[in-house]
Amino acid sequence: MHVSLCDQSRGRYHTGMKILRFLPGLLLACAPMAAAEPPPAKAAASKPAAKPKPPVAAKPAVASPRTVTVTPEGEYVLGSPSAKVVVTEYGAPTCPYCKQWHDKVYTQLRRNYIDTGKVRFAFRELPSHNPPVDMAIFAIARCAATDKYFTVIDKAFARQEQIEASNRQQGGPLPLLQALAGEVGVTPDKFMGPCLDSPTLKTRLGAVQQLAARDKAPGTPAILIDGAMISDAAMDDYKALRALLDAAVAAAK
Repeated sequence: MHVSLCDQSRGRYHTGMKILRFLPGLLLACAPMAAAEPPPAKAAASKPAAKPKPPVAAKPAVASPRTVTVTPEGEYVLGSPSAKVVVTEYGAPTCPYCKQWHDKVYTQLRRNYIDTGKVRFAFRELPSHNPPVDMAIFAIARCAATDKYFTVIDKAFARQEQIEASNRQQGGPLPLLQALAGEVGVTPDKFMGPCLDSPTLKTRLGAVQQLAARDKAPGTPAILIDGAMISDAAMDDYKALRALLDAAVAAAK
């Protein structure tokens, strides 16, 4: 049985927040005392000032293959903006099949095509296996700095089994999700407040559902190359996917 974030008891949540309020004081109390300042050193003999070095011309900025951009529609895209081919995934961090694809195929796709500047990768957030937890992870990713979005998605996939197991434990997935949020600079208050309640997130999730219906996405994961859905066989077989990508990259030149 999946446990919604809303199933966490109010008492348990507020107890956790009370402890968080005392953490700064506890950290200060446990911090080592500052060492006594050493006596001031004798002033050294002054040396003639060095001649200033001529300014070095700044190198022009180059778009990195690891650049994260956000489209006007709110879609996060990883890769060099100059790449003409776009691979799009409909995915969810709690989806076991999505994790399998990320572990076996996406890692090679990223290393050989995204990190080399050949393609861009867009992730469309489609809650599926455990929607409340998926939405919470998307909320964290969107609340973090833009360049941390795919870091959150990657970490969530890496911890999928832990997060799923936590649904059957006292306290549910909330502690793990708060820890994930903290790793990318999202505080518990921000996570449980404006992040989860974000109208932008809700609007985007609704838009992705419409896009999935338009693209006839059979579920998660579903992969498109330049807007065209590829078969499950091509999606699961990296060699077949590579052939499609090479053809798309060649055609885009």
